[in-house]
Amino acid sequence: MSFSGEDRRRRMAAIWDTIGDDYGTVSPFLIETAELLVEKASLREGERVLDLGTGNGHGLVPAARAVAPARVVGVDISDVMLTAAKRRADAAGLDNVELHNMDITALRFPDATFDVALASTVFQFVGYAPSALVEWHRVLVPDGRLLLSIPVSLGPPLEDLQQEFFVRLPISIQEAWVAGGAKPGLIQAPDLVELCTRAGFSNVQVEDIERRVTLESVDAWWAFHWTHGSRAFLARLPTDALEDMRAEASHRLGPMLSPSGAVPMDTTMRVCRAVA
Repeated sequence: MSFSGEDRRRRMAAIWDTIGDDYGTVSPFLIETAELLVEKASLREGERVLDLGTGNGHGLVPAARAVAPARVVGVDISDVMLTAAKRRADAAGLDNVELHNMDITALRFPDATFDVALASTVFQFVGYAPSALVEWHRVLVPDGRLLLSIPVSLGPPLEDLQQEFFVRLPISIQEAWVAGGAKPGLIQAPDLVELCTRAGFSNVQVEDIERRVTLESVDAWWAFHWTHGSRAFLARLPTDALEDMRAEASHRLGPMLSPSGAVPMDTTMRVCRAVA
């Protein structure tokens, strides 16, 4: 069996709904990634900004501060995430934020609406679809800027374990995953220069940013992976498989632990800047 695009959208929205305020709470890594993209966008007062897959607003808030009084528009498929983003913006005293539940591959905005589009660690969730880039190009003004980031590596052993435990997902989920063109673990990063150029962008620049993230314990490492996109895989495993996967993760992490029991995690994020 396979699921329609709308079915997959609802299932993904349900996963993100369960994360809500938890996204970014276990480690500052995800927050800092969103803030880094805003910094690299070199936003200017008055620019109209679209935050694609805004989540609970970690990039939305600094973007809104940078361009005020102009509005920043955040879109996401999770109502829970959008509610959390609204609370974050309100707590920061910002009144120039607009939020919409919207598919980032089918935006309900006219052509040439925005000066800048931000997409922090979201492109991988649409399978690096070229059509998404075409849509993002459409809503940007001529010479508008796209800034996107994708994870290249979140460190071992989760990616290996997802591939190994894929066969223990329910058959229907395996088939739907394959039918959707996705693979367990991180999807291999595409050539962003080629993809962006084909979508109509120019002056495409790509930079890899490597960083060591330290989580205080194996439990914190496990919790971290429940607060971002990996949850889509973990939440679908049967209970016995999930317990086996956690035990195997603890075993493999053992040799990596510091004397205090902390888990060092070497990560690589790829940042792309392109001009419409």
